Amino acid sequence: MICFRANPAKNQGSQAPKPPQNEAGNVVFWILVGVMLFGALSMTATKGFRTGEASISSETAQLMASEILDYSRTIHQTIRQMQIDGCDETQINFENSVLTAYSNPNAPVDDSCNIFSTSGGGLRYVEPRTEWLDSTHSAEKHYGEWFFTGNSCVARIGTGGTGGCATLDSQLDLMVMLPYLKQSVCKAINENLAYNFSTQNPPVDDNTLWVDDAYFMGDYPSGFGKTNVGDLPAADIPEKMVLCLEGDSYPVTGTYHFYQILIPR
Repeated sequence: MICFRANPAKNQGSQAPKPPQNEAGNVVFWILVGVMLFGALSMTATKGFRTGEASISSETAQLMASEILDYSRTIHQTIRQMQIDGCDETQINFENSVLTAYSNPNAPVDDSCNIFSTSGGGLRYVEPRTEWLDSTHSAEKHYGEWFFTGNSCVARIGTGGTGGCATLDSQLDLMVMLPYLKQSVCKAINENLAYNFSTQNPPVDDNTLWVDDAYFMGDYPSGFGKTNVGDLPAADIPEKMVLCLEGDSYPVTGTYHFYQILIPR
């Protein structure tokens, strides 16, 4: 009887060849490079968020400026239409589901003079986009909100005179402000409006822009203390119904703020 003995070598699967030692080293090297690049990218992004003025292209800044201007113009046009429909300026109500500090006791009970009501102006309150704002000032009053006030005055607009337009209550203007914008967005707003300033863009205001908690609730109170907004150099007159400028007294230098006059007085 003839017995055949199996050859173990034939039954074993062929083993994959081991990569050369230098090739394995190259793989490790490129993994380390990838980790280092990811870390550098993360640090750059974090730094941008911390500064609040993360780098944005001029095209992006212009787009943001257009969004701000479009919305403020819509508010302005809506108020004009409400006045045509019979709302007195003292009856206009800016109260909405987001901001509740604007309840106007003079407003009609049918909400016909409420700008953010379907029975009145029919607008929806749109919160400012975080991309527009300088996050380093996120703890400041009115950061991240549209601020409606009847306690500020723009020189040489309406009955306001040069440098002293807020000496009379009757000279105060109804305004909407958007505080603490990024400088690049503020500059783009003025470029969008084709302003040519004699000094710099954004121009520096020479006074207090607003008084905290001076929410418009139907009157123009003198008790809060009146402010002068946008009293710019003589070469830049006539003064602006719409403008973005740098703070000086309050808010401080290095902060940037937009305003739109809704009703000049």
